[in-house]
Amino acid sequence: MPTIQLKFAPTIKPPLVAEAQRFCAWLNAMIPLPADIILTLNNNFSSSTSLINLIALQVIARRDALMHSGGLFTPAETWALADELLYTYQEDYPDFDLTTDTDEVIAALAPQPGIVWVQVVPDFQDDDYRAELYRTVQWYEDNYPIMRSLTVTFAPDHVEQVHLPHDSHQDLRLTINLTPDDIDQTRYNFFQTMERYRGWLQDQFFGETDLTEAENDALIATEADNTLAAYREAFAHALPAQGIFFPQTVTTSRLVLRSFEEDDAPALYELAKDPAIGPIAGWPVHTSVADSRANIINFLQVAGTYAVTDRASGQLLGAIGLKLGENSVSQYDDEPELGYWIGKPYWGQGLIPEASRALIDLAFKQLHFKAIWLCHRADNPQSARAAEKLGFTPVSIRQIKDLTGKLVPNVVNVLQRK
Repeated sequence: MPTIQLKFAPTIKPPLVAEAQRFCAWLNAMIPLPADIILTLNNNFSSSTSLINLIALQVIARRDALMHSGGLFTPAETWALADELLYTYQEDYPDFDLTTDTDEVIAALAPQPGIVWVQVVPDFQDDDYRAELYRTVQWYEDNYPIMRSLTVTFAPDHVEQVHLPHDSHQDLRLTINLTPDDIDQTRYNFFQTMERYRGWLQDQFFGETDLTEAENDALIATEADNTLAAYREAFAHALPAQGIFFPQTVTTSRLVLRSFEEDDAPALYELAKDPAIGPIAGWPVHTSVADSRANIINFLQVAGTYAVTDRASGQLLGAIGLKLGENSVSQYDDEPELGYWIGKPYWGQGLIPEASRALIDLAFKQLHFKAIWLCHRADNPQSARAAEKLGFTPVSIRQIKDLTGKLVPNVVNVLQRK
């Protein structure tokens, strides 16, 4: 059976020689070799980590060259596999002192970052979404070094695929399913695909694992979950404002929540001219259809704000939305404020609770917000009961300036993700 054989310069200290011999005995039992690999070690090493690291790098590079004409692995991939070997070795031999001092290792074998090309299908026109995809890939590259130059193509209705290189001159190509209404799902698809590539890379050196296909898929899903969680944590409060995209419509059993249109102005005016609606919600009574149209353009045509409409007839009933950042009482981009109102003819039918529950589910389950805030006037017991039924907890009373410029005592409520 082929083995790794070492030749040492007399200047290498006996404890380091012993560690190197133990490591090579472990390697001989761990990995199959196509032929003997003979290494001559002439350098003076001050640490066992540097010596073991060099042996690992040389074995991986020479084994790769013996098994694949010209080799498949880039220097960065060789380095990554060497790191994998060292950590596995330390798990088997805890007395091995794994340090991070690699200054003595040959500089030519240091990792070189691969170039990542991001492509999005031309017919996808959302520039903000595109920018967020670029940020996602850049963050991944910064935190999980890319071992080989690769091209990442995001396209709707495509199954995730890893197109493996056939020789050292080819780039790795990834095809990622782009979900237009859920960028977190697209991120997750990308992270899963990268895990599949990393699994292939390890298989090239360590050989196929004994995991079943289901066990391997579960492991990939777990690692992708962990990566997505790390991404969210890295961007914390800044993430949702730049990377959360509200769906165009949200449907419930009786309602359709959709974007406001200028053509909604006449119907909006019929509801908003009632003095029982606007002032209690913090905005002035609408005085004309032109006034309602201006409100649509200036305040209601923003992401996260929806017209509440009857599912059967399409009739406008009210409005609901999630406000982010400085427009929210929380001031945080990942803790939006829920706001709503409904026309007086539709009071008492449970329509706003129905719409609110739909947005709460969207906020927590799809958009991954951490908490939702809700404010209502302190002299509005009806809103207090509605907030309680939705699961909100009152936390304080605050003087808040409404759209009329008046400071009004408001009860501040919060609902946190379970």
